Amino acid sequence: MIQYAHNRPPAGSAGSLPLLRPLPRPFARWPVLGALLVVLILAFTLRTYQLNYTDIEGDEAFSYNFSIMSLGDIINGTIVTGEPHPVGSYFMLHYWLELAGHNEFSMRFPSAWFGVLAVAVVYRLGRRLRLSLAHAQDAVPFVAAVLTAFSPFLIAESRDGRMYSMSLALTALSTWMAVELLSARTRPQDAARTGIRGLLVASFPRNATARSVAYVLVSWFALNVHYFVGTILVAQNVFVLVQTLFTPLREQKYRLVRWIIAELAILLAFAPWVLMVYAILRDYPGLSYRSSPLGWMLQIVAGTFVVGMRAPEVSAVFAIIAAIVLAFGTIRLTLAGQPQRWGVLLLVLLLVVPFTMAYLDSRDRATFAERQVIGMAVGFNLLAAAGMAPAGDTIRRFLERQNGAHLATATATQNVLRYGTQSVLPILLTLVMATGVTLGIRGYYLNQRNSGSAWRPLMTLVQRYSANVSPQQMRFAQNFPDPGIGFYYRGPSEQMTLPYRYGDLDGAMQVVRELVDNDVQRVILRMDVWNAWNGGKDMDIAQTALSTAFTKVHEMFTGRWTLAIYSRIDPGQLTPYEIGFSNGLVLDGATTRSLTEMSAHVPGKILEVHLGWNSTAARLVGTEKLFIHVLDQNGQVPAQLDVPLLPQDIQVAVKTYGVPITDTLPAGTYRVKIGIYDPGQPGAPRLQTSDNSDGVDIESLVVNP
Repeated sequence: MIQYAHNRPPAGSAGSLPLLRPLPRPFARWPVLGALLVVLILAFTLRTYQLNYTDIEGDEAFSYNFSIMSLGDIINGTIVTGEPHPVGSYFMLHYWLELAGHNEFSMRFPSAWFGVLAVAVVYRLGRRLRLSLAHAQDAVPFVAAVLTAFSPFLIAESRDGRMYSMSLALTALSTWMAVELLSARTRPQDAARTGIRGLLVASFPRNATARSVAYVLVSWFALNVHYFVGTILVAQNVFVLVQTLFTPLREQKYRLVRWIIAELAILLAFAPWVLMVYAILRDYPGLSYRSSPLGWMLQIVAGTFVVGMRAPEVSAVFAIIAAIVLAFGTIRLTLAGQPQRWGVLLLVLLLVVPFTMAYLDSRDRATFAERQVIGMAVGFNLLAAAGMAPAGDTIRRFLERQNGAHLATATATQNVLRYGTQSVLPILLTLVMATGVTLGIRGYYLNQRNSGSAWRPLMTLVQRYSANVSPQQMRFAQNFPDPGIGFYYRGPSEQMTLPYRYGDLDGAMQVVRELVDNDVQRVILRMDVWNAWNGGKDMDIAQTALSTAFTKVHEMFTGRWTLAIYSRIDPGQLTPYEIGFSNGLVLDGATTRSLTEMSAHVPGKILEVHLGWNSTAARLVGTEKLFIHVLDQNGQVPAQLDVPLLPQDIQVAVKTYGVPITDTLPAGTYRVKIGIYDPGQPGAPRLQTSDNSDGVDIESLVVNP
């Protein structure tokens, strides 16, 4: 619906936007549609390939924990916690997870779907704006679709279970619907009506009402997905304002009425929510570790839109390349003729207005992040496509209009300019941009491959080390409130954070006392030193508090975390023995308990040994050691533990030890024997017991096949 300079508008077009006219030919030729279908399939593949390979983490886990709440709780949680994003994506994800299930693929699939939708909408918007270079009618929209499909930045956001990919697609849809709304034609007979009723009838011709409703609903929903969508709506309004200033009012009044009513509808629909969260929007401090100088923001946005966020070492170079491509594309479209210029203005505003508003907002608080201005990708990719697309004879036609020169009589300088700008430079820019995109995609997928999964192996270990203890007597704790735990932990036992608050040792000690009062006998502690509060000190707080009532019987490193198992047992659960040793120490009671399933095929088996001593008459010399042996039927020792026997170990009600059992231990029945020996004496003699033995057989250990 572009109005060419040499054509008059068709009859019956009063009050329509001089930007678009009905397309003079079919929507697209079949070869272009076929190529676009291939691009969409590739975009879908890139966004869904191994979508469940990496863990749900950080912000994704936050989205999940919000989305599984009831709708009322989502709203209340947003207000209470000061969540700086609206609830639209959480509402949608709430119903989607109920339908598709709770797993990584389901969590991320909506983002992938909206990412593919964005590819199609960018193409459609480019065609609706009639962005073309001479005879290459479909080149610019198609190249823009390719850029959107293969953008490393957009691929990454489309594989992330957050709202940003959805925001991009809805931004593109809103802009497309805005163009459709502004382009609705008014029939002459309607324009002849008078009065307010006549004005409204003329402002909403056939299909205009449906377009208005579509634009309002899409834009309102987009605002409920991300507040920064508002910057795109501001850009649309600036565009309409400029159009109004440079177009006779008699040709614009019906379009303006349509537009103003639509904007008021969006404002009225979104205003109640803004009033509810106004304090959050006003007081949100942003990310304390990010600053936003103008040059840095320009480099980050331009570089990220080419190579993504996984190639920071080359982002500055490609930021410059991106600026060149955008400038070249803008110039080419502008020189292509009057019909292109309104579309160029709209795309430039879609870049400049959101970036300017983001910059102004970030001057007082660190709110800027490249993913928040993802809506700029619409204007970026369409203008960049104009700098890369093959072009016919646009420059020649421009020169002919300026000088009356024909190709045969053009000067050498004009021919160099023509061939350089129409062939050489676009090819070079395309190769450079393709290099950047390839580097970005490679960096992203390499990072994905190296990241893999850490939560799922961790949960396997937690399940393994929860054996032989009832859910009521076990807790799964973490030293930092990682939201990922809500997605992955499905155990029957309670999950907790220790300490509950930053640096709260006294509070952690009180929690441990409550665990003892509730007869909790095992705590599995996930320690995250990278994300721990106060530089890791809270990891020490968790261990210090637990050590007052529990014993660490095992510790291992998995993924990027340390997993420690703390155990205790009530003294009343010990089997009485009343066997004395020659140094006056008496074994009052003992028992064993396997930390894991005791099967030959289970790795990482740990045997808990709990000992209760009577040290009233004990005479320790300070060099004694305790041995715990696991003996087979031939008296061989396939597993053992030897530790110093310290005074504090015999003065507690129960002392607990963890004995590692070899993974290759065959199925069968084994004896568990404890004893004391003195390596400080010649030959390291064992101390004799009151029943003239060198140790005490406390229990049998059965290893299943």
